[in-house]
Amino acid sequence: MTIRSVAKVLSVLSFAIVITGCGPKRVNTAPDPVQVSKREFLDRYGFFITDNEMKKGYPELKEPIRPFKEIDTEYEMNRFETHFWEIRDTDPKTPENEFRDQIDERIVDIQNEIFWGDPDIQGTRFDKNGGLRGDMAHIYLLYGAPSYKEKMNEGAYHGDLMVWYYIDQNEKPLFRFLFYSKISGSNKVFRNYTGYLEDTLKELSSRGFLSIDELNEMWDELLRSDTSGAFRAAMFEFSYYTDVTVDKALESPEPVALTAQRAKPVALGQPADLEGHTFLVKSPYHSFLPAFLRLGTNPNNGNPSFALFPGFSDVDWELKDGKAEAVFDLRISFQNKATRSVKEFMTRLVINSPPDTDPQTFLNDRKGQHFPLALDTTRNWTDPEKPTLRQVIDQQLASGTYIVNIYFEHALTKKYVAWREEVTVKNTAK
Repeated sequence: MTIRSVAKVLSVLSFAIVITGCGPKRVNTAPDPVQVSKREFLDRYGFFITDNEMKKGYPELKEPIRPFKEIDTEYEMNRFETHFWEIRDTDPKTPENEFRDQIDERIVDIQNEIFWGDPDIQGTRFDKNGGLRGDMAHIYLLYGAPSYKEKMNEGAYHGDLMVWYYIDQNEKPLFRFLFYSKISGSNKVFRNYTGYLEDTLKELSSRGFLSIDELNEMWDELLRSDTSGAFRAAMFEFSYYTDVTVDKALESPEPVALTAQRAKPVALGQPADLEGHTFLVKSPYHSFLPAFLRLGTNPNNGNPSFALFPGFSDVDWELKDGKAEAVFDLRISFQNKATRSVKEFMTRLVINSPPDTDPQTFLNDRKGQHFPLALDTTRNWTDPEKPTLRQVIDQQLASGTYIVNIYFEHALTKKYVAWREEVTVKNTAK
């Protein structure tokens, strides 16, 4: 190619570049106001839109409203929003919509980061955990502030952990939400309720693959840190009620008007009547009974041994016949992992201050201390002829691996703590 030919080609290319550069500029169009309204509605109230509203809309109305996903006009979006709140109004006779007001108040709580300075879970922020669309906000918007909450800082094998407990009218744990953080640092709610310790630890681990030895070290770390037992209970049992699952708890609630047409709400029960009872010490906890479990080994045969350690200041002590008294109900079940057979032990434990001792002084002198409850030789005080826990383990359980569920409850005030453990029984003769 000659120099003249090259120059001609370059000239043509330069002209093309100039023409291209002088072409019409791209114009930024304004966002569709309908899509903006839908996005804002989703951000604030998305957890309350049911699957039917999202996919079917309101076809039963005289002037039907299309599914939320298909709405593309401001007129229909306004109608959808109006009807959405109308069928959720808990008291249509009043000018206010109490349900919407409650949700809006919770949104303000989230935006104001109400848990940032909370002494139980200090430093917890919604904006670091998905904002209004994160798991923490999801639960807070549905159920409000938890009855009990606790935080466990990052360990060698797990990230930050946090539990939110919601207690029903029976003073039973309706929900135990367990939050955990991975490498990203954002808290997500635990859902992997397989019942197997190894699966649970792998899910909660902040690392990658862990060996069996590392999983054992992680479990020991949790045992040391979880003195109240709240985290271990939430790891293995989401609710006191077997039909309540974490997925059900996070479903969008049905509108009040539709739910009322199906059935009236069922009252679960009422707390114990404490009228006429005088308490020397009232636990600062609303429904929880902090205590730690010591799982040991019987030196005679290697079978498991159990002891509980409640705190003096964490228990409700009643003045009874001139003494400080606390009464507890204990239930322990053993389920054989191979056969699925279950053996249960139940008893009532009555703890009194020593005679000829001022009960208030006795309790004041023991603030911050724990008292041991050795369970092995425990009998049911209502039926002394029943076998002790030691006899149940050594004489009634076949050799094998067992899932042990322990439920410890104050008999009067119904405050409780629960554990789930895995043990090995070595009754080779059985």
